[in-house]
Amino acid sequence: MSSMGDILVVEHDNLICALLTETLGEKGYTVRSARDRTGMHRALATQLPDLLICDVDLDRGPGLTLINDVRAACGAAVPLVLMTTSTWIAQSLARQGFTFCLLKPFHLNDLLAKQVERMHGNGR
Repeated sequence: MSSMGDILVVEHDNLICALLTETLGEKGYTVRSARDRTGMHRALATQLPDLLICDVDLDRGPGLTLINDVRAACGAAVPLVLMTTSTWIAQSLARQGFTFCLLKPFHLNDLLAKQVERMHGNGR
């Protein structure tokens, strides 16, 4: 079976990362994962994914700098879905026009809907 696309999941929580990796893999995607910004940068340098799903709160760094890090590493070529537990961060991202932020906990169907939209070029 051919892959539906390559997804990089960057999440520091082992359980969430494993759940996302397994679920997306079962849907036919090739899924790679990283646990921190360093791992994310290594993975992006190796191969740009078709979609990046990333926890905003990695390494306790400012979440908004993460977007800048990703854009510096791969430009706007990689669609990005962010995840956060912070309502404030989600609202801040929405005010900036960033529409692909999932507030944890989220339903897997919400993630699947957003990732399909992002991989097929709909939205920011």
